[in-house]
Amino acid sequence: MNFTGINITNPCVCGKNHESTTKNILIQKNITPNLIDYIKQNFGTAAKGCIICDDNTYKAAENMIQCLAGFCDIIKLNIKSHHADEFMVEDCENILKTKPDFDYFIAVGTGTLHDITRIISHRKNVPFISYPTAPSVDGFVSGIAPVTTKNGMKITLYTVAPVALFADINVIATAPKRLAASGTGDILGKYIALADWRISNLLVDEYICEPIIESEYFALDKVKKSLAEYDKNKSPDSYEIFCADLLEALVISGLCMQYTGNSRPASGAEHHIAHFCEMGILLSTDCLHGENVGVGTILCAGLYHKFAESKNIEYIDYCEEDDFVKKYFGNLYDMILEENKPHTIKNVTPDDFYNKLDRIKNIVSKIPSREELAGFLGIPGGITNLDGIGAYNIKCDKNEIEPLVFKLAPCIRDRITLLKLMKRIKF
Repeated sequence: MNFTGINITNPCVCGKNHESTTKNILIQKNITPNLIDYIKQNFGTAAKGCIICDDNTYKAAENMIQCLAGFCDIIKLNIKSHHADEFMVEDCENILKTKPDFDYFIAVGTGTLHDITRIISHRKNVPFISYPTAPSVDGFVSGIAPVTTKNGMKITLYTVAPVALFADINVIATAPKRLAASGTGDILGKYIALADWRISNLLVDEYICEPIIESEYFALDKVKKSLAEYDKNKSPDSYEIFCADLLEALVISGLCMQYTGNSRPASGAEHHIAHFCEMGILLSTDCLHGENVGVGTILCAGLYHKFAESKNIEYIDYCEEDDFVKKYFGNLYDMILEENKPHTIKNVTPDDFYNKLDRIKNIVSKIPSREELAGFLGIPGGITNLDGIGAYNIKCDKNEIEPLVFKLAPCIRDRITLLKLMKRIKF
């Protein structure tokens, strides 16, 4: 498959000129010769590269890595979890201190290795190439890296996107199927993210771009059609096509983030739930990011539709319960307070809300039901509920977990979502 990008023209109808760092994208079988040609043409035969991988991704991409051995060093990281953190970034930086300067990096792997590489690439002002080994996440070509700090806070760093992406369908289709299920969860999350973006635009006139939204829906439709075909016959060929289509959709989502300059097209309340779960506040989980996003998507869909179907909705004064937040976030409390200044939902007046309530409900109506989303996610074997993503901590009873997640997850970002607005909504 020759990836030709998405239909964005400049100047865009939204009034902006959209830019992308990632100029070359190729998803096909036997990609190594194309990658070598790209390196020679863009960096020269004397350039020195550095492949950043771990033991698993080295094995997955071993043929490619061996072909590049003549002009690339290899750094194998000890990846301790499914989510990048400051410790892993520091480990990589310490290894690089013992190496000569490089002309480019190649991230070989999935989300964690890409996030580490994009941070290193940004700090060293050295370009990097993306080489995904599984269709697991939409961050391959984004310029944003979610990272857990040393004290446990989940933050987002603005870094750099890759200059190119080369993906071998032979490699991604033989990755563990759990990784494809993770990518499916990440893509399905766009239903919530796009609804949240539209609602924020409606209520506070946040910038929005319809061609970018259309591109995200194109990615969603592509994955749903491919999922349906795979579900029909479960053949190796249909699974291979599904993996290639899924990766293309994930790449489109990453490009949409580049074009927007932030994660808004791809991340809403469902991602806030995922990041919250990954912080270990209420439960312990080592699930893949897309698995957590998939569960967050299903939870949000259920709550959003319940809201939209309610006949008695009241908009109330906003008051953050400081003692409640401090109880659960503990030593992260001050960071949570800082993140939530100046509380953007305070900009939404009761008149704004009531006058636009019907339009908000109409936006929610475009989201598939909780049951539909669970059905889509179940086809590749994805996790569909909180029970599947972690063991509960002693801070709460199992029956309290879902309402507490809804209440606490919006605190980690000061971004308007319907879930965050529910701090001011009774229904």
